[in-house]
Amino acid sequence: MTARVLLRVSLLSLVVSISLFAQNMNTDQATSMTSGTITGSVRTLDGRPLANARVEARDIDTGSMSATTYTNERGMFELYNIRRGNYEIVAISGVDEAHERVQVGPMDVPVNLRINARGKAPDGSATVSVARFKVPEKAQKEYEKGAEAFKKNKLDEAHKHIDKALSIYPNYAEALVIRGLLSVDANNMAAGEADLQAAIKADPSYGMGYIAMGAVLNQERKFADAKRVLQRGVALAPDSWQAYFELSKAAMGMSEYDAALKNVERAHGIVKNDYPPIHLIKAHALMGLKQYEHAVAELEQFLARDPQNPNAEYARNTLDRAKAFLATNNTASK
Repeated sequence: MTARVLLRVSLLSLVVSISLFAQNMNTDQATSMTSGTITGSVRTLDGRPLANARVEARDIDTGSMSATTYTNERGMFELYNIRRGNYEIVAISGVDEAHERVQVGPMDVPVNLRINARGKAPDGSATVSVARFKVPEKAQKEYEKGAEAFKKNKLDEAHKHIDKALSIYPNYAEALVIRGLLSVDANNMAAGEADLQAAIKADPSYGMGYIAMGAVLNQERKFADAKRVLQRGVALAPDSWQAYFELSKAAMGMSEYDAALKNVERAHGIVKNDYPPIHLIKAHALMGLKQYEHAVAELEQFLARDPQNPNAEYARNTLDRAKAFLATNNTASK
């Protein structure tokens, strides 16, 4: 998938309600005699069940992640076939985390975690910036038409409506972001960055402005700058999977493989529908961490879900390399 298409996908999420899906890590049944189960719950500080929070079991001795899952609608979770040992259990919701250390043996281990959960208002509604209230109704209507055209890849029509919205209200952050992305799509990077900078200046609380800018900086391989901008985007929009996805790309560009894996896992947990490039980025991070078996699985998932992707041939070559590394490691361990 090209960077410009990715930027469009990032923008479209502004009008899409985000949900999480659960996943469990498969483990070898042969370990059942030397493993246990971790069960528990994740709640907010005021006691409300927190659904769709990501829960990780991290091996304290090795630092590796042994299993991961998500809480159900009642805030409950289970992690199966965890080898005996000492673990840190981490619950993640947006930018907020809770930690607890446990010792796993043959008996079930109960864990109850509390998270501040700052990512949403108490009623679950998204906040609206003060800057948005200043936008005239006519400009809003033009913006909505432009955003809908952008969503349908009708770029000329989108440009017309967005330009009109900005002629009515030049400091319209959302419209500036779309115009910036349209410029990037047309390979006019200077104009695109100028509009994105203007969007951030017009409404410093608008998270997608920072996220779009971070994506552009990633495209330009300015990874340290992208990381800085995206961290601000995450703070403002902690439920945005694009922010974590772009952060993982920035981390990969800086060879920070642990951070890359952590952020792409968060993106995977938040995105509403499976987004194949997530598997490709995850595979790259796992390759950097020399976790070749998991990298092979991610590359196979990427190719199964999007075999016609522009990066498919590169993924196939990477898959061959990962399998070769895995075979070498297996031979060396015998």
